[in-house]
Amino acid sequence: MKPGKIDIDQTIQPKNVNQKTASARCSAVAFRLFPTRSPAGRRAGSLSWAGAANTYFWIDPAINLAAVILTQILPSGDAGALKTLIRFERAVYAAMR
Repeated sequence: MKPGKIDIDQTIQPKNVNQKTASARCSAVAFRLFPTRSPAGRRAGSLSWAGAANTYFWIDPAINLAAVILTQILPSGDAGALKTLIRFERAVYAAMR
């Protein structure tokens, strides 16, 4: 797969799922894909998600890392919460060195 393109056939499928009833029991999560390395440390190919109350997680498969930061701060995209996220991300990658 080339950076910036998502192969729709490469989806995560749980094993042993009855496809006839799965649609009634399953939900999906959409990720933001990082095609290049981020200034705070995420590598190309990392995935992230953000919630309304400034809850965030990311997965960096290149180094087998998953990180989460949870807040209950509104509105979404609050400047203080975003600064905290960036500091947290930098600290996580600094600790991995």
